[in-house]
Amino acid sequence: MWFKNLCVLQINDPFELAPEMLHENLLENAARKCGPLETSTFGWTTPLGKDGNMLVHAAMGYNMLTARKEVKLLPSSVIRHFAGERIHEIEQAQNRKVGARERAKIREEITMELLPRAFHRIQDLYGYIDIKNQLIIIDTSNIKKADSFLELLRLSLGSFNITWPTVKKSPNHVMSEWLMNREVPQGFTLDDVCELINRKGDGSIVKCVKQDMTSDEIVEHLKAGKQVTQLALTWEDRISFVLSDNLMIKRLRFLDLIMSEARDAQAESAVERFDADFAIMTSAVSGLLTAVFDLFGGLGDAEPQSVEPVEELAAA
Repeated sequence: MWFKNLCVLQINDPFELAPEMLHENLLENAARKCGPLETSTFGWTTPLGKDGNMLVHAAMGYNMLTARKEVKLLPSSVIRHFAGERIHEIEQAQNRKVGARERAKIREEITMELLPRAFHRIQDLYGYIDIKNQLIIIDTSNIKKADSFLELLRLSLGSFNITWPTVKKSPNHVMSEWLMNREVPQGFTLDDVCELINRKGDGSIVKCVKQDMTSDEIVEHLKAGKQVTQLALTWEDRISFVLSDNLMIKRLRFLDLIMSEARDAQAESAVERFDADFAIMTSAVSGLLTAVFDLFGGLGDAEPQSVEPVEELAAA
């Protein structure tokens, strides 16, 4: 349940649905198993797994949702193998070559025959709605996965006005200034990972790992016209992460101060453990996001628009 990435979006119209009503809206698109001839399904499942029966898990103003994708695994190599056998049988029995159109039809027939026997793979994607701050946080750094979560939410709610977060100061410029000046704002410390891109020049990219971010080498790259697009930071010795210039947070890691708090929380059942972890995680993430947005002058006023994919800097 502990998130490893934070894909954050702003809700532009007040979200006021009670958890019970939200659950009712999600029911129509509840997760289900693939039918015999279906290759995949996508829908909502209970965040508590077998211990829950609600599609929304609400606690302290945070509504957790879980989107489940079930996919049938039918490798193309398997289809080619069986299709090849059938094509060979036809050619031998009828003493003729099987043409391209007939080959394609045979592959389709083989696919339909094998689908009911294919193995299934299940993938769960977690996200929650922060009612107080009017945000959606999804545990992914993959834009396509985030889009699929949001499209399912729109399908369930009818309409949902959201945008990628906008801040008042350019993250590229601000993060580059930190490295140029060799210091970050109070409450944050520099870690040893960054990515620099020269977008106005030759498009060159420099990725630094296990390197001192205050070194002369980094400064020289900045002087040459590169800007920071990703930077590893630690916040108040509580959370380490990689911050992207699109405000995506990746490689999220909750440190000992938070994890010891979770270990000390009293929990006698799986549901109580989920509640305790969820409360601690969401509180920590809320503090982190507030601090991160403040680094860039706070959230700006976003004009209503549909969410458009942005450049993905790293896969999940």
